[in-house]
Amino acid sequence: MDDFLQRLATSETTLRSAMGRTEPGHICGTCGVLISVPHAVPHTREGREKKAEINTFAIAYEVHEATGCHVMYNTDPTCDPNYDAGGTYKERLRSLIEEESISFVIDLHGASMDHGFDLELGTNNGANLLHNSLPADILRLLADAAGFKTDIDQHFKAGNPNTIAAYTANVAGIPAVQIEVNRHNRDTANPSRLQSTVKFLTHAVRLLCASGFEWDSYLAYTATASSITLPHNRLELPAEAAAYLSLHEITGVVSVDGKEDCYVKDFTADAGIKVGKRVFDRLFSECPVALVRKSCYQRAKVYKPRVEAIDNSCVSMSAELYEQMKDYHTVEVFNPLSGIRACLTPRLYTHNINGRKQAVWLSFMQRRLLNMELPHVVSPALDAQLREKLTADDYAYFAAHFHRSASTGDMHINRLNEQEHRRMKQIFMPLADTVSIRGIDTDSSQPKHQSALLERYIGNTTIYLRTVRCSENDEILDGIMLSKTNIKRLGLSDGDKVYVRHLGRAAYLRIHELDKDTYGQVMRLNNLDSIEDVEMVVCIPARYRFALGIRDINVCVSLQRDLVYLVRKNITEQMMALIGTVIAIASMPGITTLSGCVAFLLLAPLVLYSILSKEREKI
Repeated sequence: MDDFLQRLATSETTLRSAMGRTEPGHICGTCGVLISVPHAVPHTREGREKKAEINTFAIAYEVHEATGCHVMYNTDPTCDPNYDAGGTYKERLRSLIEEESISFVIDLHGASMDHGFDLELGTNNGANLLHNSLPADILRLLADAAGFKTDIDQHFKAGNPNTIAAYTANVAGIPAVQIEVNRHNRDTANPSRLQSTVKFLTHAVRLLCASGFEWDSYLAYTATASSITLPHNRLELPAEAAAYLSLHEITGVVSVDGKEDCYVKDFTADAGIKVGKRVFDRLFSECPVALVRKSCYQRAKVYKPRVEAIDNSCVSMSAELYEQMKDYHTVEVFNPLSGIRACLTPRLYTHNINGRKQAVWLSFMQRRLLNMELPHVVSPALDAQLREKLTADDYAYFAAHFHRSASTGDMHINRLNEQEHRRMKQIFMPLADTVSIRGIDTDSSQPKHQSALLERYIGNTTIYLRTVRCSENDEILDGIMLSKTNIKRLGLSDGDKVYVRHLGRAAYLRIHELDKDTYGQVMRLNNLDSIEDVEMVVCIPARYRFALGIRDINVCVSLQRDLVYLVRKNITEQMMALIGTVIAIASMPGITTLSGCVAFLLLAPLVLYSILSKEREKI
């Protein structure tokens, strides 16, 4: 604390030594926020001298040191930059905004102790913020977190066009806010309150910068640790966020230091967002205010493609949608009702004779992977949607075939017979005719392919499956679990290795076949309804999902044979065949060393190709 007070005193002394100069001072920064301090020194308003607003410069300088923001301050006692029309201070401010690419201005002032607030935010009823709500939300939530009593536009609204905030908005065209700090919160006699003021402004600058000044792209909320155990990749959002984010949608949650993490789990009636305790400790222990990125997904109607246009590795799009997505290597197709997502290559659907817009064409296999037909888990938020959209009779029938979890409130589907399953699909399918799509802008989205030569010799195939848990403690498994059918589709056997890909990451993992006992366990754990559903999934332990960049289940991955492994697996037969070839060539009459070598080089590829034919025949 003594060091903090000493730094403030040094700053104020430095300022006094500069007093009397007509040119305003500027401390160059590295970010897009500028703190203006027009009353750092005594100033004159309508011929009347007014006192300096103590420690406003020192506070701004501390924030500069912590954040790299710009600081501009007045040193001329003969003027009042926040009252006079025009003047050197405003001219210099405007030029700095252009030269330094300033995106936001905080005009810092000091109020007397007579006022009942700790802080007052002057926005001119939002006009000085250019009617962007995000900056005001950030400042208000930070003030609440600091325990400050905060007024907005009550006494000092910065409505006069000659104020710095109004001038910045009207003339420079960027948002600005006037912040009045009560003397009680900037007096060295109250060092803890003074330190809280510095901390508040430091966090404000950092969060404003973390938003990238994209005011329409984020929402601001107070973050709290959930009273129930939440996975590290889940969060709960207030119900109001449903206007900007769909159910199960991935979204970025940004902390004050710019770290971004988490998924959306559900919407609640509570204010603010809730995360697991470990996530809270990692992201929000210093500052409990978070930025939540608004949706970057687009909604698209789903149709069935022509047979000749089916390609399970691609998502076929209408011309309008493809034009927006064609520059991305990969697009994520996301079913907001089930939370299942698949990363596919975008392509234009050339058979769109009806001229459909904002549309995608998904094959039967893709629709099954995304579970477009019937959800196995219904969250409280989805339950509310179904209750609203379905008739009373349909909803009653639908809900009767689910049971509710006491711990999470989720509804899990019961085992259904064929007739029940058909009826449930009839009820639900009209609601599941759209998906959400976003482009993934990364060069690493194209995984490295295996050797083209090996693919020609051995053959290869790709299947797409949805990731699920293996068991209650799936870390005990050294590899992945697949159904016997999917192992045969890959042309492999139990114990072979497979190449699992997700975006730019890959893992070489051993296959374990699902047996009859394991089938039931996997179905119960992952709320799968039938044996056929098990054919659409791959059980991947958590540590391997993490290595693939998959932080949750219900993400689709591609599986290919590990060709190098298959070469090693057949190495004995290959060596014996090559040795036999050498012996056969050597036994030929009149063969020379040179001609023998040439003959071997010509025959060896053919021999190997023949030996590996059994592997090619498996696919």
